[in-house]
Amino acid sequence: MAMARFAHLALLAVALALPGIALAGEPFVPSWIKNDPAAKTAAIEIVADWNQVERYRRDNIRTDIIDFNGYWGGNLTIVVPAEWSVKIEFINGSSSFRHSLMLTRVYAQSEMPVKLTAEDAIWGVYT
Repeated sequence: MAMARFAHLALLAVALALPGIALAGEPFVPSWIKNDPAAKTAAIEIVADWNQVERYRRDNIRTDIIDFNGYWGGNLTIVVPAEWSVKIEFINGSSSFRHSLMLTRVYAQSEMPVKLTAEDAIWGVYT
């Protein structure tokens, strides 16, 4: 009993001592976003089918999940401060599917359109 309690306490101490652990939902800047606060600029590299390319390269497997930089289904939000300039490099990582990218205004989940058109894009920000 004392040994099990010691093991749990040791595990807790190790977990608390580990630096750099990001909790779910905690903001972070991934490697594919470069920002310059002094210049108020951000450069974002978006790769369509990022995970598909890796899965296909490794195991010749395709799934029905289409992702952008490994995220899909609305599970990524990128926030850039107001008044910053943003450059987006869009790469289609798939050799078998066409992909495109469009930047829109923010929609509440209940207002999300079923289908978007070029008119819904922020002017000039679409492929």
